Amino acid sequence: KGIKVVCFDTQLINEKGEKTSIEGVTQMLQDDQKLADLTLDYICNVIYPDKVAKKEPIRILKIWRGPGISPFDRRQETYKKYEEQGLIETLEVLGPTDPANAEASMSQVIAAALPKYPEGTVDAIWGCYDAYSRGAYVALLEAGRKDIPLVSVDISNQDINYMLDGNNIWRACSTVDFTTIGQQGIRILAMKLNGEETESVYNLTPSLVTYD
Repeated sequence: KGIKVVCFDTQLINEKGEKTSIEGVTQMLQDDQKLADLTLDYICNVIYPDKVAKKEPIRILKIWRGPGISPFDRRQETYKKYEEQGLIETLEVLGPTDPANAEASMSQVIAAALPKYPEGTVDAIWGCYDAYSRGAYVALLEAGRKDIPLVSVDISNQDINYMLDGNNIWRACSTVDFTTIGQQGIRILAMKLNGEETESVYNLTPSLVTYD
């Protein structure tokens, strides 16, 4: 009907379960693969370059939920590559027991898991989503486990406060400036209304924000 469409974080899938597109529709994504890559590269090459040099896999507690949540699934694509390259070893996959109350339930899950991993047995916690990671941070702090650095995808003011608190637990977040998502969406829509050619997929470039 000539309606111009720009959507954010909406992965179009065909009947075979494959990624697809619809003519005239632009899918805006945060480049989730790159979001994961920035955090995992930070763990490998900034926190543990010595382990990488010795070809020792970095032992990770992975915070993730899925499959079936498209941005998390896209982040998993990159995570799997790091596993296949032998750079990381997943000790356990942990997720919220109550997604509607993600932070509190994730805190409980991490608190229950930590006694299984004495100091020196976990190198890092990697979080696919910062709401889950905030729960992990609280659990680490309450357990006095400053030996395990935390790195996560996405950011919030609270995440920044945790990174700045001097405990050196939450080391980094990879993120896209959320205001940019709205700005770029409107720009693409304006281009469509002006009859200009637009991409079927537009990936927003993320950045890494570190505790220092």
